Amino acid sequence: TKIVPNSYIGMVDVKDVANSLILAAETPEAAGHRFICCAETCEWIEIAKLMKSMYPNYPIPLQKMEGQSIKYNVNNSKIQKILKLKFTPKEIFLKEMIDNLIECGYVEKH
Repeated sequence: TKIVPNSYIGMVDVKDVANSLILAAETPEAAGHRFICCAETCEWIEIAKLMKSMYPNYPIPLQKMEGQSIKYNVNNSKIQKILKLKFTPKEIFLKEMIDNLIECGYVEKH
């Protein structure tokens, strides 16, 4: 039986990462700063449930591994304030990623 890891992961759209690099180079106020480019942290089971709601006919496991995980959050306020970066919601970039995996043949169509 496949199970979902009992942990958290930082998530960000790769296009937001690329955009942040451009904004950092073009924004004078960014000089000398380091930025955390992470939209949010999510528990893997939350991601699995979201994916299952978007792709109900796919075999996405919804059983979480036993044990306790450590929740963490990432403060991305500086990148939003200085670079004016608006992060893409995970619902959008996860769908784009999965649709691309299906289109490229990495995931069998259902």
